[in-house]
Amino acid sequence: MVGQTRSVKLAVRIGLVVVVIGLALFVARLRSTYRLLEDVEAMRAELRDVALAPSRGVDSVPSEAEVRERATSIAAARGFEPSAIEVELERNVAPTGTGGRLAETLGTIPGTQDVDAEGNLRAAPPLALRVTRLTARMHVHGDGFLCSVDDDLRAIRQYGYGIR
Repeated sequence: MVGQTRSVKLAVRIGLVVVVIGLALFVARLRSTYRLLEDVEAMRAELRDVALAPSRGVDSVPSEAEVRERATSIAAARGFEPSAIEVELERNVAPTGTGGRLAETLGTIPGTQDVDAEGNLRAAPPLALRVTRLTARMHVHGDGFLCSVDDDLRAIRQYGYGIR
């Protein structure tokens, strides 16, 4: 009888150790996943604020090579593997966001009137707000403790508001 109680106590202790180790691994995996997802969100902000940051010079829009280099260094600094980096440059397009709402408002204002050769007034088209838009997309892969993250990052930055 005494031998059986000792073996039951040992089995309970082993069971508790297994449960504690399992919980510790589960919590470590959750923390690692959370850190990876935090890094992805930080990279998304850095992609917009750093990779698409204006360049010095007359044309402040960074080149495709600059954006690719900056995006690669951002991902590498956080331990992620970047792939499929795409950069899209659109010139003379309507803005999005708050600028888009402003562009809609400006679109209701008539442009300046011109006088033709006969002396008649010609109405010009309404005012149009135009920008240069740079979009960067990047796929990243990162590994953590018993987990990994694959995500697509996208950032847009608009340059040079102008009225046409």
